[in-house]
Amino acid sequence: MINVTVRKQAGAAIVTIPAEVLEKLRITVGSKLEFNVSDGVVTVRPSVKRKGYPLLELLQGQVGVTC
Repeated sequence: MINVTVRKQAGAAIVTIPAEVLEKLRITVGSKLEFNVSDGVVTVRPSVKRKGYPLLELLQGQVGVTC
């Protein structure tokens, strides 16, 4: 388990992500992260970049979208 401290910087709450965690998640400075809070537990993971489609193509059925 890794412990970090929340600190204040310019009005924001800041948490430093240790280098070993960055390596394990394969993320770097500037990476997008997804936060989920459930029952008092915070889960953080790299955001999954989803491919966007033009609305017109979706409406015309030109894109095969699966869910």
